[in-house]
Amino acid sequence: MNKKAPRTTPQKRTPKAHAHTARSTKKLMTSLSSLFISVQYEEIDEMVKSTLSLIGEFLEADRSYIFEFNDDRTLMDNTHEWCREGIEPQIDFLKGLPTDMFPFLIERIQGNETLMIPRISELPPEAAAEKDVLEAQNIKSLIIIPLASGKSSFGYIGLDAVAKEMVWGNDTAPALTFAGGIIANALQRQRAEKCIHAELDLAIRLNASTSFHETLRFCLEAAISVSGMDCGGIYLFNKERQELSLTYQIGFSDEFVRKEGLYPADSKQFKLILAGKPVYHHYRNTSSADRESVRREQLLAISIIPITSKGEVIGNLNVASHTLYQVPEYSRKALESVTAHIGAAIMQARHQEEIAAARSNFELLFDTIDDLLFIVDKEGKVIHTNETTQKRLGYSAEEIHGRHVLDFHPTDQRDEAKANVEAMLTGKGDTCRVPLQTAEGTLIPVETRITAAKLNNQPVLFGISRDISERLLSEQSLTESEQRFRQLTDNLPLPLFEINTEGIVTYGNKKSSEVFGYTPEEFADSFSIFRIAIPEEAQKAQKNMAIMARGERSSNNHEYTAIRKDGTTFPLVLYSSSIITNGRFSGVRGVSVDLTDVKKAEETIRNMAIKERMVREFQTLIDNIPGAVYRINEEGKTTILSMVKEFLADFSKEEFEAGLFESMELIHPEDRHMVEHSNRTIGKTTASATLTYRIVSRRGAFRWVEDRRTPAFSSKGEFSGIDGILFNITRRVKTQEEKDALESRLRNTQRLETIGTLAGGIAHDFNNILTPMLGYAEMGLSSLAEEDPLHDYFNEIIHAAERAKNLVGQVLTFSRAQESQPTTVHIPTIIEEALKLLRPSIPATITIQRDIDAAARNILADPSQIHQVIVNLAANAFQAMEESGGILSIKLHEMVPDRQLRHLLPTLQKVTHIHLSITDTGKGMDEATLERILSLSSPPNRSTKEPASDCRWSMESLPATRERLQLKAHREKEQPFMSISL
Repeated sequence: MNKKAPRTTPQKRTPKAHAHTARSTKKLMTSLSSLFISVQYEEIDEMVKSTLSLIGEFLEADRSYIFEFNDDRTLMDNTHEWCREGIEPQIDFLKGLPTDMFPFLIERIQGNETLMIPRISELPPEAAAEKDVLEAQNIKSLIIIPLASGKSSFGYIGLDAVAKEMVWGNDTAPALTFAGGIIANALQRQRAEKCIHAELDLAIRLNASTSFHETLRFCLEAAISVSGMDCGGIYLFNKERQELSLTYQIGFSDEFVRKEGLYPADSKQFKLILAGKPVYHHYRNTSSADRESVRREQLLAISIIPITSKGEVIGNLNVASHTLYQVPEYSRKALESVTAHIGAAIMQARHQEEIAAARSNFELLFDTIDDLLFIVDKEGKVIHTNETTQKRLGYSAEEIHGRHVLDFHPTDQRDEAKANVEAMLTGKGDTCRVPLQTAEGTLIPVETRITAAKLNNQPVLFGISRDISERLLSEQSLTESEQRFRQLTDNLPLPLFEINTEGIVTYGNKKSSEVFGYTPEEFADSFSIFRIAIPEEAQKAQKNMAIMARGERSSNNHEYTAIRKDGTTFPLVLYSSSIITNGRFSGVRGVSVDLTDVKKAEETIRNMAIKERMVREFQTLIDNIPGAVYRINEEGKTTILSMVKEFLADFSKEEFEAGLFESMELIHPEDRHMVEHSNRTIGKTTASATLTYRIVSRRGAFRWVEDRRTPAFSSKGEFSGIDGILFNITRRVKTQEEKDALESRLRNTQRLETIGTLAGGIAHDFNNILTPMLGYAEMGLSSLAEEDPLHDYFNEIIHAAERAKNLVGQVLTFSRAQESQPTTVHIPTIIEEALKLLRPSIPATITIQRDIDAAARNILADPSQIHQVIVNLAANAFQAMEESGGILSIKLHEMVPDRQLRHLLPTLQKVTHIHLSITDTGKGMDEATLERILSLSSPPNRSTKEPASDCRWSMESLPATRERLQLKAHREKEQPFMSISL
């Protein structure tokens, strides 16, 4: 206690009073000692507050508090406070007080003197500054207890009496000194343990860190915690850019981060940090203090500590305070201790993040592949898979990893899978076709390839399994298509068979069994086709087959005498064609026609109906392919004759009949107009039509169908309805595999060519039959008088024969056996039909503009050739605009060439012509191409197409058309047009 300090002389107390005070003081000291026994450092602040409360209550003070000095003892902060009820706390206002405001008191505190001042008014003159401040706060009595660490004071405990003056006895001084020592030790311990716990906690958190960003956060939070600061940031050095950038921060404003987030190499901050020494400042003393953003941030104390790794500066740790004016000395040591761990932690976290990023990129690439990928260790256990594998197999990654790769194959096929893998590893095999089995037990058909490699210096196997379901579906579709073809041929009214190169029957339809008397099982048991020919003609049949095998003829038609199983014989004509597989002759396909009835028909008119029925049935066979066959009568009522499974899956026969062409509710709304128009107009010509549109099921799913329809006419030539067949072409429309589509079309073409060849042969034979019949009928008619009753009969025979002749002509035209004859043609109708054909294949980016004179007169031409010309020109035009889009314009009108046009084209006469113009907004043709526009030897490509496209005008396929129609190529506003003479 300071002897010089003024104090009130205590009143004399009785021995009993002294004894009571001594007991109270001892009790206080005991209470203080018990408060800090085994207390944790986190609880020290609360214990200090409890101590202030005990001392205040014991000394009957109104306020007890603690002030702590900064390191140079120029400022002090009120850190703890207790106030009696009714006394207003002051702790929030007493921060950063200059110590030079209290020179008298500070001098004695630094001398570790305990001051007891019962009356502030009696302070000596040298304490005038303190007296003014204390009296302004209405403090009447004061006790000061220094807080010392060793011989140096770092603060003091103060007790104020505000309500009244207090006189404290000298016997309380030991208790106060004791309390000061306890609190000083507790605060020093708190600082030390706080640093130790912060470092331990940081080490634990860094060990559990999962990302670079999290590592930075843990480091910065630890630094702020041990320093007592309230904000900070970590700057990292970018060697490539030679700059320091703020990578993580806590407590800074957005404006401060924007302005102070980057320090280039020429900045003072950059050079200061790379110097490698810690810096502790008031912020106003830094090089950034003059910036507006810094002034607005109102930072006070700041520490800048370099972060090093292996002796090299990699960044710096900045922690600052908006309330503290100086970084405390104990905080500096704690900061430097924490920062020593940060460099290694950051480099390790950065390295781990780079590894994680590389791994993530690999796994991202791994997971973006649609195939099933897996990596197997040397024991055959799966160590990694992609997401596709997990989703397709129905297992989580944890469920897959660690299991043997063969566990995902069916049990009964695992030996086969193992053998395939070993064959691939030894170079004796390419793939494994054993399916994979999902968690639910379903099988996924796959094609697996295995490659040996190393991963993390360990031998592994990389495997990729590709789902071949679509491929198998395509193969199945091909098989089903073949089956449908077989079903169709089984229903043929004619025997049909296929034989191999040895003459062994590989297929025979039901009619074959009926006609020849052999069962299907007998045909399937290495049956030689030559057994059904009489012995005298067997050699002839073998010779004809040898000719086809050598490729000298691809088809044959010969008459034979066939022999049935029961030994009876009958005449037949055999129409046969070669079966070509992979470019090689692999057998013969043939259809036989029993000529027994035909020969009888030559003798009697009654049998003429049989021949007509045969022709109609064969025509129906040509026009129909497996699908939903329908008939619409003249009243518009639909009858479904047959339906395939593909349609029955979504529609019933009754739904088709009621909702397809009658109410049209099954037809997509956008396609109904096209179908309605066809229904109205198809009976105006004898031409067949092919429509492509969508039908919608009750569930909302739609299918694409191809509707091949033909008008039906009565014997009097009156339109009697529509016969047609619907093909499900959904898969063909949606498929993206051009190869499968081309192969499908090739197979269809081969079949139609075969049927066409057969049709041509039969038609020729029918012509041979009809010729004598028609001749004899005409001779009989000429020998009779008109009034003779037989005259009308012979006349009817001639009419019937003429109709049969026309029907045979249609068959010959189809089989290209003879040249078609020009007929009266209405060009607008053909244009309309051609556009209907083209519209589905023209992209939506191309607009079709039509200017068609519907009143244009008819011309004499082949309608199919006119149709082909229009389709080729229009197709070439829209292909020229396929990428850029544009306008396809078609114009038709009658015109009389003027003098200028006749001068340009001398062959034109001054008569009425049909002028057809097909133009587009593509790039057009250069002069050299235009000169060869109608060249038969070198047809041009459009200049807008790539050379490999081979999209030609296709005039080379229509030499007769060009001559007959007098096609002329002109340049009209840099576009070609065609004129046709009436």
